[in-house]
Amino acid sequence: MAATIEDVAQLADVSITTVSAVINNTRYVSPELTERVNNAIEELNYHPDQLGRGLRKGQSNAIGLLVSDITNPFFPRVARGVEDCARENHYNLILCNTDEDPVEEKHYLSLLRSQRVDGIIIAPTTEGADNIESLFSDSIPIVLIDRSVDGLNLPEIVSDNYGGAYRAVNYLIKKGHENIGFVAGINGIQSTDHRLRGYRDALEDNSIEFNKDLVVMGNSQLKESYKATSKLFANTEDVSAIFAANNLMVIGVIQYLKDHSISYPEDISIICFDDTEWGAAVTPGITSVSQKPYEIGYRAGCKLFDLISSTDEAQEDKTRVVLPTTLQKRDSVKFLS
Repeated sequence: MAATIEDVAQLADVSITTVSAVINNTRYVSPELTERVNNAIEELNYHPDQLGRGLRKGQSNAIGLLVSDITNPFFPRVARGVEDCARENHYNLILCNTDEDPVEEKHYLSLLRSQRVDGIIIAPTTEGADNIESLFSDSIPIVLIDRSVDGLNLPEIVSDNYGGAYRAVNYLIKKGHENIGFVAGINGIQSTDHRLRGYRDALEDNSIEFNKDLVVMGNSQLKESYKATSKLFANTEDVSAIFAANNLMVIGVIQYLKDHSISYPEDISIICFDDTEWGAAVTPGITSVSQKPYEIGYRAGCKLFDLISSTDEAQEDKTRVVLPTTLQKRDSVKFLS
């Protein structure tokens, strides 16, 4: 049977009020009594009812994080940033994975509401607006990450998706490539739209005509990007370079090339959005657009706690923070003479 606060008070030979004051740090307790209470807590392996304590104060001391695909190496690094910020603020984190499914997203948002979380950080699905709007009546603070949602005036922490994609494609063009395939992400997601626009604008600014047959949807998945790469080569045989829009999709691209005895960068050049540790470890190393997932998560956490604890003025701050990206040049891009 789990120990109670009464058990701790009895073992420490103090009042329940004193135990509560030590746990919650609500008033001064002498070092001697504090030590007795802490020793009793340790001996009894007592765990305070955090939810009950929080609800009595009108808080749950928990926040929710909804990510779209936890298998994507980008999101665990985001989650770590949020978690570190939550720990610093003495909060617990509830992590939910929507699998890009608006039904799952709605389910998890309902679950978090039932848990009375104090705030939510979310990478919304394509239908996120309808799901998120249902939270407004409860006045739950919300911060968006990685993606925006049209029509919702909420704080956002995102990467410079447009600039990163533009820089990557422009780099390929400067290396002599014109027939550049683009394995894009999920249709309708803002990050996908911005990366596609960066791709198109880089071509246009270099007087290269946009060819829709060179754009295939990899849906941010390894298997889907494998199929998309197959479709790309079926559309045209003139592809000299491929830009994959995330780090999972570039794996699908590489697997397809390997299965069809196509070497990079000898036969085709590769570049991807989002840098990972393995991108530098493989040979040849993958040239990548590096973003800052940990900082996205940490800054989203900081913003959420500002909303939870601060004034009405801060609640009205709907700042959109766009974090810069950089191009990590490695050996996967060949210069075409």
